[in-house]
Amino acid sequence: MITILKFYAAWCKPCAILSGRLEEFEDIITNVNIEEEPQLSRDYHIRHVPTLVFLKDGKEVHRTTLLLSPKEFQSILDELNDSSTDEFKIDSIIDNFKEE
Repeated sequence: MITILKFYAAWCKPCAILSGRLEEFEDIITNVNIEEEPQLSRDYHIRHVPTLVFLKDGKEVHRTTLLLSPKEFQSILDELNDSSTDEFKIDSIIDNFKEE
């Protein structure tokens, strides 16, 4: 099972942009306000917002601070869902989008 944590802050403009971009995925994203959940932010070593942390079966398998498009986000989800191992090619997915 894939779980996505989105760490954000109310004052963060890039966080608002990312929220708008990923609106169609809001049912699978858990929003974590770093100011309201400082311990959880420390537990995940969050240094920048927004940060997306992807968990598979409770284990962190990927994180990004990029302002992903819906297509990039879906590609990461597809890769995580299709993979039977902990070795993912997510970085190459992101690189492919940068080349387009």
